[in-house]
Order: sequence, then structure tokens, then C-alpha cells
Amino acid sequence: MKTFKDRRGFTLIELLAVIVVLAIVMVLATTTVLPLMTSARKKTFVLEANAARETASQVVSLIAIGTTDGLNIEGSKAADYQANADKTAYCFSLKFLAKTGLWKKDLKYVDDKDGTVTPEYEGKVVVKSDSSDSNKYTYTITMHNKSLYIPSINGTVEEKNVENYGTQDGFGCTENDVK
Repeated sequence: MKTFKDRRGFTLIELLAVIVVLAIVMVLATTTVLPLMTSARKKTFVLEANAARETASQVVSLIAIGTTDGLNIEGSKAADYQANADKTAYCFSLKFLAKTGLWKKDLKYVDDKDGTVTPEYEGKVVVKSDSSDSNKYTYTITMHNKSLYIPSINGTVEEKNVENYGTQDGFGCTENDVK
């Protein structure tokens, strides 16, 4: 009959040493990976913002040539679409841009902790005609995704423009946007 006297296992000290080494490796990996993940989230958010700006440009072009079929401009709420009387300034909500089908973004709705349902992205793009050249426009975008925020940036959005979201307001179109 065989006995187990000759077999040895790991001692408690050896097991603790392995656990400490693994913990150190995990801390080093986490401090390296988390900043990369944050940067990737910001870059994705910037891409979405610039795509929304480009979509607003397409919508303005369609309005300028009189091809607004399918855009549902007349049926849009004031918070989703505004234009001034002489059609030199427009405001488009991200919801409106997604509904046009030109901005290929599915605005998912998420249940928050308090039970409210809000879109994944909220924001607006304000487009104004340059007074010196009617074919040149300026674009101002404001948007958030509940963690990141772009505060009224003119032109192309860059990663340096992205801030952490707090409780900011002003993501729907208003008459002041198109004055």
C-alpha cells in the first residue's frame, strides 16, 4: 500500500507569494489599460460628433436644393428642428439627424437608475450661413452621452474639446439658436 508521506504541496508562504505577485501584475496592467480605454471612448465620441456635423451639412444642402422629402421637417418638434425666417440659420437635434437616415446612428434608449428613459446621445448642431458668403456655413455642436460632453464647439471637434459630463442643459433646439 502506498502512502502520501513523500508528496509535498505548496506551503502557505509560497501561495501568498504567488498571490502578491499576481496582484502587482494586475495593478500594473490596470494602470496601463484604463487610460487607453478612456482615450478610445473619447475618440469614438469625437467621431460621432463630427459625423453628426457632416450630416447637418448634408441636410442643409438638401434644404438648399429643395429636396426635403423624407426629412419630415414639417412634422418635427421645435426642440428637434428650428430655422430662421430667411433660412440662414438652422438647428438640428441629434434625434432629428438620426431620423433622417443620413446619420447612421441608432440612438439607443437606456433606463437610468431613477427609472427615466433617455437617449444614448443628446445634443444639437447649429448651422449658420456666413454673412459674407452665403455658400459658407459655420457649425456649432453641443452633445453628451451621459459620461462625456462637448460644450458648443465651432467647426471640427477634437479629443481635447471633450469634457466629463455633469448636469449640463441646453441640448434641444431653441429660437435663440437660429437668431
